[in-house]
Amino acid sequence: VIVDLLGGQRAAFHTYAELGLRKKVADQWADIMAADRGFVIIAGLPEGGVSTLTDVTLMETDRLLRDFISIEDEKHREREFENIGVATYSAERGETPAKILPALIRKYPNVYVCRDLVDAETAKILINEINDDRLVITTIQAKEAPEALLRMIVQKQVPQREFGKGVTGVLCTRLIRKLCDECKVGYEPTPDLAKKLGLPEGKIEALYRTPKPEEADKPCKVCGGIGYMGRTGLFELLVVDDSMRQILIKDPKLDSLNKAARAAGMRSFQEEGVLLIAKGVTSLAELQRVLKL
Repeated sequence: VIVDLLGGQRAAFHTYAELGLRKKVADQWADIMAADRGFVIIAGLPEGGVSTLTDVTLMETDRLLRDFISIEDEKHREREFENIGVATYSAERGETPAKILPALIRKYPNVYVCRDLVDAETAKILINEINDDRLVITTIQAKEAPEALLRMIVQKQVPQREFGKGVTGVLCTRLIRKLCDECKVGYEPTPDLAKKLGLPEGKIEALYRTPKPEEADKPCKVCGGIGYMGRTGLFELLVVDDSMRQILIKDPKLDSLNKAARAAGMRSFQEEGVLLIAKGVTSLAELQRVLKL
């Protein structure tokens, strides 16, 4: 069940750091976004931060020396950005981005932002644009970065061979609650727990959790007794290499893509979450809840 709360104020994010993206990952993603050509994917679960991550990605990307065009349904407009032109189509009248793309192509934009490929024809046209040194940015629902690649082929019906050659990176996100700094409780991890989490022996003096009922005389004034306050992002960055390209072209399967992603150095959501646990940002219980471990 998804509930939209109308009114009030929404948190405004402007930088990767505000989202919780580690600097090393942010720098790698920035390099992918700065490329002259490629196909980049931003992925996540419904209401899981994909729109916000896409917005911040556009804000953090150079929009002065390149021409951007955002392709949107006229009834579902996205946030407006300086130096990003907008072209609309009417899904209500049965139109797709494919209807307006031929006219847009003649304007020679450097970067296409199409958050929903909608149909196979749109996907084919935009994939072909990569051959003319264009960057294409899109989004998809997926639990993990390797799964996003497979869903592009299965759900969006992108041309498999051309997609395998052109895709350059995937940034997948999950949201995780942050422990309340006012009432979180520190505890010393056992050697067995530290080993399971992959923490360096003797380096982490304390992990943190929410207080137990008997540890709190009254509900925390900051979090109201919940134990958590605010959320941050978990991120998987997949930089597509030649081995993954061959899998995508010849026999795209999730197990194979997962193995190739690990071999290429992708850090999983679980590994990124353990870093947040070690820093005292969140708890082991919260990571287990989010990832269903």
